[in-house]
Amino acid sequence: MLMVIKIFKYSMDGSDDDVIIIDEKISYTLVSPSKIHEIKKQAIENFKETIRNSLVKNSNDDSHQHIKNTANVGYNGIGRTSSSKDDIDLASNTSSVTSNYVVNELPPREKLNTGLVSNSVGNVNTSTSFHNIIKDLVPTIIVKSENKSDEYSINPNHDTLLSNSIIVDSEKQRRFSVTTPELKLFSSELKATSKEEPSPKNQLKLSYQLSQSPNKFVDISEYMEGIPHFPHKKKRSPKKSPLKASPKRFLKNKFSSKCNLQNKREISKVLNFNEHLMPCTSKEEVISPEKNNSKKNEPHYDQTMLDVYCTQFKTLLYDSILNFPHIFNLEEIKVIKSFCDHSTLSKKLYIRMFTRKFTWHRVSDIKYEEIAQDLSEVFHELEFRDYVSSDYSKEELNVLFDMLKAAEVKTLCKEFHLQDSCGTKLKHVQILLKYVTSQRTLSGTSDSKTILRKRIAGMLGHCIKLCDIPREIFRRVLMVYTLPQQQITENDLYVQLLMMHSVQRGTTKFPEYSVLKTGHIFISRNEAVMFQKAYELRQSLQEAIVRKDWKVAQNITFTASEEFRLVLQDNAQTSRARELPFFLRRFTSGSIYAHALNEGIDTLKKDKRFLVECVTLLEMLIDQDIYLLHYRGFWYEKLALLLQHHLHNATQAADVIIKAMNDSHVNEVQQYTINSRGLKLHDLKKGGLNKSMKRKLYHNLNEVLDSPPNITIKAKSVPSYGAGLKRVYIEEDEVEHTTTYSSVEEFALSYYKKQGFIRGQHTEGSIIISLYGLLFWDVIYETPVQNVYQSSYQSYPLDFNYPEFYHNRKDIIENKLKEIKNMSSELIQNLVRERYEKYGDVTSIVNWDRLPRINFLLPLVVSLGPKLLAKICERLIRNYRMARSGFPDLLVWSPNQLKFKFVEVKGPNDHLSDNQILWLDFLSNAGADVEVCHIKTTGSRSAKRTKTTDAQNDT
Repeated sequence: MLMVIKIFKYSMDGSDDDVIIIDEKISYTLVSPSKIHEIKKQAIENFKETIRNSLVKNSNDDSHQHIKNTANVGYNGIGRTSSSKDDIDLASNTSSVTSNYVVNELPPREKLNTGLVSNSVGNVNTSTSFHNIIKDLVPTIIVKSENKSDEYSINPNHDTLLSNSIIVDSEKQRRFSVTTPELKLFSSELKATSKEEPSPKNQLKLSYQLSQSPNKFVDISEYMEGIPHFPHKKKRSPKKSPLKASPKRFLKNKFSSKCNLQNKREISKVLNFNEHLMPCTSKEEVISPEKNNSKKNEPHYDQTMLDVYCTQFKTLLYDSILNFPHIFNLEEIKVIKSFCDHSTLSKKLYIRMFTRKFTWHRVSDIKYEEIAQDLSEVFHELEFRDYVSSDYSKEELNVLFDMLKAAEVKTLCKEFHLQDSCGTKLKHVQILLKYVTSQRTLSGTSDSKTILRKRIAGMLGHCIKLCDIPREIFRRVLMVYTLPQQQITENDLYVQLLMMHSVQRGTTKFPEYSVLKTGHIFISRNEAVMFQKAYELRQSLQEAIVRKDWKVAQNITFTASEEFRLVLQDNAQTSRARELPFFLRRFTSGSIYAHALNEGIDTLKKDKRFLVECVTLLEMLIDQDIYLLHYRGFWYEKLALLLQHHLHNATQAADVIIKAMNDSHVNEVQQYTINSRGLKLHDLKKGGLNKSMKRKLYHNLNEVLDSPPNITIKAKSVPSYGAGLKRVYIEEDEVEHTTTYSSVEEFALSYYKKQGFIRGQHTEGSIIISLYGLLFWDVIYETPVQNVYQSSYQSYPLDFNYPEFYHNRKDIIENKLKEIKNMSSELIQNLVRERYEKYGDVTSIVNWDRLPRINFLLPLVVSLGPKLLAKICERLIRNYRMARSGFPDLLVWSPNQLKFKFVEVKGPNDHLSDNQILWLDFLSNAGADVEVCHIKTTGSRSAKRTKTTDAQNDT
């Protein structure tokens, strides 16, 4: 029998390792660099001997004699490995293989993407047939002799050697690789089989980012035809990403705990209302329906997800009445209690309708078989209790037309002899509206509009819409219950209910903290109602902006401006707002209107007629000092830009800049941006300032920061034809005969790897922020501060994004910073390890998904050092909102040499932002090694262009 060995390319922790697969259990041997050549040579010689002996022994075919003593076996695998014992001893003539070595056992197939590999020392002893080994491991083995014309291929379906033929079974060919956050430059690999020696064009790779998100990059399908696993772009439009309030986005992004949901499939199963729930047997288990209904012995609940939502919604209602009774009047409390007394079917149906678009719905189109086959009786119950309405007789014709299908509108045109066979629904509606406004019946007793309404009613049948009063009450309940997250819309209901259920079952955990309330955020029902009104207005504005309906958005902006003026004129509201700390003022109607104006001004600027109104609104926002003080820098900048470039008033623009530079509420980044604009205005010659104004402006400006160290790397790129798509870069390795297609950051990672930084991540600060969370966990979550925790579902305190976070804990923070600065490497490693292991399944500011495994994280902590970490943490603590963005793209380090570097990567025509400049300057002054890496494109590689050039050379 025959034993097969094949060496695959296996990547882990930023390096390429040789992995020898010796049986169908897929065990991996990792050896030291000094043993690489010896083990390769020994493995190949054993393999040659095994093939030679088996073929001679088991067959009399003359063609087998073509294999000579110098036969070669093609393999992939060049790189560095970890550790091993002396050698590998493989039996040549039997199916038994015994070897002592350090083994890395790969987890089951479904866990390949977790990047977790356990180490053990032991023996591998397996017996299996040649056919099974070939079938499971290597679909096609190529054996080459000295004579290149004689090549042989063994196919798993045939135990015979075929002369002068190549058999490739690409469907069964497996790719063995482990996705780890530490590695960004591994990919699917083309294992070419041809009669010629492999060339660089035969070995193609996709980087991690390209393989995960190909639609974000330039189309490179014409270069990647040979890669079987290449995710070719589909011609149809990509699926839209979930909305911000989508439960899928909530499950995927909101909770970064390791043990939550594993993949998108499980998210879909969680949201499946028809499936039954499985009991949770461990903390890693996810809410998941029964996968196989044929398993009769498996216990399951008779409860569906809709039952869960119904139960949690009832809990939410009761808690709101108990904790916030002052924001509901007696009639509203009766509505809430009445709903709780409804039948189970009516409650389920109302919850489903509550989460749908607030409009009219045709009962015939509503299908919820998990509730009832016939929903008409359930709707009648809700209508009888005044929770839904079926009277649409007072609606405008436009609303009724929206409820009709296109074919029905076309039928109406036929009946009124207004047929336009080529028209769309919108065109047919316009024809009908024009007709009913100009025609009357011959009898004169009834106009055509009434006739049309009756005809539409006959087509629509029974329609329902949620009644306004109960809906507003339930939205207020949702608002006060989810106030820290501001999940107030109907789409947020499922998110909140699912989170409550997940916490109740223990699959989602929040940090342990003390809820210390000194009073209610809303002290009266009137405050809550005003906040709800403002929130709904801002939501309408945001929806109009998404639709790019600028006229509607501009009208809403003017409405918000009038409401904001009324708030500023109301002394009771402004006095109440001044009493609140800054981090609680965002829960006032004034803050919501101010935020709506901040977004709406950009829509007004699209119309030159409204430029003066934009200036007026910005001045109104700046003149008040109560709401959204952290936005003042943005308002100064917008106002200076409008005055200088649109209204051509440089003097007023200079006054605005001077005022901004002396405003204590303008943070460091905003001030730097305004300072840069002031320097440009100062140096402006045409249409600039007079001498006295120039001197005044100059005395209020700061000097420009020194440029950070920078290097330039030359790189080839794929031609870019699509606007908004990221450029793809090409890296060719003549040693490994590979061509790698990668993003600009991954190309830079590959460069720094060659410079000795064997580990690196494209994190944009996520590792540093997570380290900050681990080091200051006790300060963030265990320090008692009043009113910063309002509910049991907070992943951080309410003042976390405000300067008040530092001021409320000043003494504790200063002592903690001194403690970290004086820590030894061993102590700080122990602290990080302890909290990593203790809180790894808790939803917090720590991004567990982006954080490397602990054995990769600790060497980085040692490399950075306690003093630098303390300085970085201090900047994050003082103003997290400002400092959380702008961090350098890459963090590369070498555990052996204890060196690291922060790198900001810039492609062609890309420049440093103000926040990035300030972070680089801060890190450099703190003693860190920083660098700006510019990627310069030296030439675009085009397959079509190459073919044309070759043809011209041939002629």
